[in-house]
Parts: sequence; structure tokens; C-alpha cells
Amino acid sequence: MEENFRGNVQTRLRKLNEGVVKATLLALAGLKRLNMTENVTSILPLDDMLPAVAQGAIGIACRSNDDKMVCCLSSSKLCIHEIVDPNSACPT
Repeated sequence: MEENFRGNVQTRLRKLNEGVVKATLLALAGLKRLNMTENVTSILPLDDMLPAVAQGAIGIACRSNDDKMVCCLSSSKLCIHEIVDPNSACPT
């Protein structure tokens, strides 16, 4: 029998513990952020399931004349791409 399985992590784990469902698939990164790794029973190998493309990608924008922020971002291990077309930038 299929169950409409919706809700946050705590709700999903409660439904699992109550026997409403037999299994669930949750992101390990999310469980780590919530300090809930005690609920991990197995980790899928990459050969079985690849993460989504750009999973965890973050975009950062800053003003080009903000020297402190530009320096901070430049010193990190980030891939920096400058938007040179002012029409493609977000409006302020």
C-alpha cells in the first residue's frame, strides 16, 4: 500500500517509527545539519544513486566596488564569475 508521505524530517521519521511507512530516503547532509545522524541506517553508494546536478551549489553576488567583500570572496576556494552585462544583473 502506498502512503502520501509528506512533511519535514521529523514528521517523516515519526511516520516511519509509527509504522505508517516501511522506509524513507532522506539526505545525509540534512540529517547532519539537524544533528539527527543517529537515524541513518545505510548510505546509498554513488554507483546506485548520483546526487542531483549542482546539489549544494550557492550563488553569491556582491557590488564590484565593495573591495572588502571582493577580497574576501577572491581569497576563498570559490569559482568566481563576473557578470559584465548590466542587463543580466539583478535590479537593485
